[in-house]
Amino acid sequence: MKTVKLLDDVNVDFQKEHTQSPKKITWEKLVKEAMALHNETMDDVVSMNCNPKQLRKRFYEGYGEEHDASGFTLWTKNRVYFPVCCEGYEYVGSAQRNPSSVVG
Repeated sequence: MKTVKLLDDVNVDFQKEHTQSPKKITWEKLVKEAMALHNETMDDVVSMNCNPKQLRKRFYEGYGEEHDASGFTLWTKNRVYFPVCCEGYEYVGSAQRNPSSVVG
């Protein structure tokens, strides 16, 4: 019985998630969330290859929705941030700016 209950809960959550209206979001919000994971903020940005207004442009997130194909790269002292879109899911990826070791 418990397994069935868990599966029912998962199905209900899945249905809720996929029947809700898509929401609008900005790259700026996604960048800030990604930076927070690395204890950084927009104040740490030392360079960017886009206009800050571009990051504030709202778009619908989620599979099957119109996407914002804007490209950008943000550099901080420690990391590089960039947009990623995989199977309709938008998020901000990052990599160390100065890797500490060389991979063979």
